[in-house]
Amino acid sequence: MRVACPVDSSDYIKKNAEEAEFLLFFDIEEDEILSQEKIEVSDYSILPLLEAKDVEVFICANLDIPMMIELSRIGVEIVGGTEGKAKNVINSWIDGTLESSDIVCSGQSSGGCNGDCSHCKSI
Repeated sequence: MRVACPVDSSDYIKKNAEEAEFLLFFDIEEDEILSQEKIEVSDYSILPLLEAKDVEVFICANLDIPMMIELSRIGVEIVGGTEGKAKNVINSWIDGTLESSDIVCSGQSSGGCNGDCSHCKSI
């Protein structure tokens, strides 16, 4: 199974996935991380990269509505509301102790977003 997280240069989960500097990919089998790969996203759009890398699960802090729709469309499971160092988050997810919450962007949670706030630019 391939899992991805949007991260900064220090491998911390980025608050807004769309603003990630890197994507960190983990290959997991039988509850063990077999490998990881970090790709800078400045030259890539996140969605095509996730699709090309056959990501099955996307673990993040929050997402905009268009990205949630697109991830669902390509069959990627979303685990949101997470924070911390990506490898620690992945290990918590593997062992079933990951605490997550809503993944709605800050504009949406304040009731002021219709999918076009600064956090919810269209894809």
